[in-house]
Amino acid sequence: MQDLIERLKTYCIDTLSHVSLSVLDPGHDKPIKDIYVTPKRHRVVIQKNGVHTKVDQIHKYKYIFNNGDTLNRRIFLQGEPGMGKLTFAAKLVLDCCNQSNPSSETSTEVNFDDVETLH
Repeated sequence: MQDLIERLKTYCIDTLSHVSLSVLDPGHDKPIKDIYVTPKRHRVVIQKNGVHTKVDQIHKYKYIFNNGDTLNRRIFLQGEPGMGKLTFAAKLVLDCCNQSNPSSETSTEVNFDDVETLH
């Protein structure tokens, strides 16, 4: 099982560590650590009447994955096209893969101060 986990981590690092800069020129890639800019992330509360309210800005992974004492079963990333939802998801996976080996060459800069939450 540990071998499978290590192979998945290696695959994710190899696959997600570079981002295409142009849809028209898919061969033009850059390392994600060179171009990543942390987007503004807010927790949104949906009231029973359907009104969406931004509550607070998120600066830690634990606020994404935990709701008080319970684990969030579903997490939705919403935003305008081109605002970095997919890149944020790739960065999250890379942070998770690199969490056990943060000194590796593929280690990306951490934008949250609680990466151990991903472990």
